[in-house]
Amino acid sequence: MKYVNITTRHHDSFCLFDTKQSDFNSVNSPAKRDLVGELARACAKRGLGFFCYYSHGRDWKHPHAPNNDEWGGSARPKYDPPEPSYAYGKEHELQKYLDFMSAQITELLTNYGPIAGIWLDGYSVLASRDRSKFQCQQLYDMIHSLQPQVLVSYKQGMLGTEDFFAPERRVRGLTDTGKVLEICDTLQPKGWGYVKANDGRHKGPDEVMEMLAKAANQNANLLLNTGLLPDGSIHPEDVKILREVGRRIRQHGFPSTSSGNVPSKKNIVAGD
Repeated sequence: MKYVNITTRHHDSFCLFDTKQSDFNSVNSPAKRDLVGELARACAKRGLGFFCYYSHGRDWKHPHAPNNDEWGGSARPKYDPPEPSYAYGKEHELQKYLDFMSAQITELLTNYGPIAGIWLDGYSVLASRDRSKFQCQQLYDMIHSLQPQVLVSYKQGMLGTEDFFAPERRVRGLTDTGKVLEICDTLQPKGWGYVKANDGRHKGPDEVMEMLAKAANQNANLLLNTGLLPDGSIHPEDVKILREVGRRIRQHGFPSTSSGNVPSKKNIVAGD
C-alpha cells in the first residue's frame, strides 16, 4: 500500500477529527480521540500518503445542507414528520453550508501536516441540479492555495478540473480523459461499511489480485475499502486476505495486465 484514505466526515456529518465547526465529532464522543490526527501521524511514520475523504454533496445534520425540495430526494432522508432542525424554503441558505465545509477542509489542511489528497463525495446530488451553486472550483483553488501538492478528486469528475477521477467499481469510459484514475471497490461483496451478514463472504486473495489486474488494464490505482468493525479494528477475514495479497505481491510483483505487462507502479490502497 502506498497511501491511505480515511472518512473524515460522512453523510451523517459525524467528524473523526477535532473540528471547531461542529460538536458532532469523535473528540466529544466517548472515544475522546482525534482519529484523523492519529492516522495522519501513523501514515507519516510509515511513509504513506494521507488522503481525506469528505462528504461534500450530502449532510444529514447541518440545517443548511442540500435539501430534498431543491436538490432532489437523494440529498437527505425522507423523514416523516420533517426534521425540525432543518432550514426550509426561504430560511434555507446554502452558502452557510458551503462556508461550513470550507472551514472544515481548511482545518484538515492546516492541522494534520502534509495531505496527499482530498477525496470528495456526494456526486449525484450536485450532478442532478445546478452544480455551479456549490462553487466547486473555488473550493479546489482554496485547497491548492493551502497545500499545492494536494490531489483533488470528486468521484468520476464534477467539473473535469479535478486532479484525478475516482469512480466506484469500474472506470465508466474515463480512460481517454488524460486524467489519473483510481477505482474504488470493497472487500465485502458490496457494502462500504461493516455488514455483519457478509461475514464469511468477503472477497478472497484471488479476487483481490483480479481486481488489481483489472485496475492495471485501465491504468488505474485500486482504492480497496475495508468495512471496519464497530470497535474500529479491521475484520479478521480482511487481515488474512490483505496479508496474503501482500505476500504474493512481494514474491511475484503486481499481477500482469492482459497485454503481459507488470504494472510496477500500481498501488493497492486501504480505504476507510
